[in-house]
Amino acid sequence: MKKSLIMLTLSMMLALTACEGKSAETTTKESVETHTETINETVIETQEEESGEIVDNSEMLKIPVYTRKELNMTGEAGPIKYSIDGIQVSKLTFKSEDMASLAGIDPGKEIACVALDLSGENTSEETINFYLGQATLVSNTKEQVDPNMLFSDYVSGEYLGQVIHSGTSIYLFENSNAEDITNLKLYISAPSDSSFNSLSEDIVIEINLE
Repeated sequence: MKKSLIMLTLSMMLALTACEGKSAETTTKESVETHTETINETVIETQEEESGEIVDNSEMLKIPVYTRKELNMTGEAGPIKYSIDGIQVSKLTFKSEDMASLAGIDPGKEIACVALDLSGENTSEETINFYLGQATLVSNTKEQVDPNMLFSDYVSGEYLGQVIHSGTSIYLFENSNAEDITNLKLYISAPSDSSFNSLSEDIVIEINLE
């Protein structure tokens, strides 16, 4: 029970939506955003940067260095429509041993945390498999990370007809400084039918934060 409560607390504190509150320290820089799309790869160029809410308590210290809550990047793969709705990159330090133990991180060690708001929709009546919640994230700091399943929302990979699955995936970069992360690539396996036949090419989404 205690472990479940700790996981729930951490998930809420790391989630991108927890940063929607405004403070006097919040600043925004806006510039032109360009989108370049190809069949199998989408590139997002953006220089819009917002500071997010700092979380500082007995469990953890989270200091956002980049937040974009309206990324609104969309695409299609076979019968699936997907979107990357928001992103936050933060400096993260676990203070308590319980939190650090669950994350597999040494207490007091500063790491980088990336939170992605994701959504997938099946536009067909057929059962489709699309594992958006298991996508791999690669950074320009040369780390390849899978979502931390303990702290991420559960996003079902099975779409029984015309349904939508969404949630926040949390990625912990143990060997990166958050401020050094300027480019991310999200790798998503192609959707498949009930017999696991691929219905499109695999998906690569590139997000430039500079």
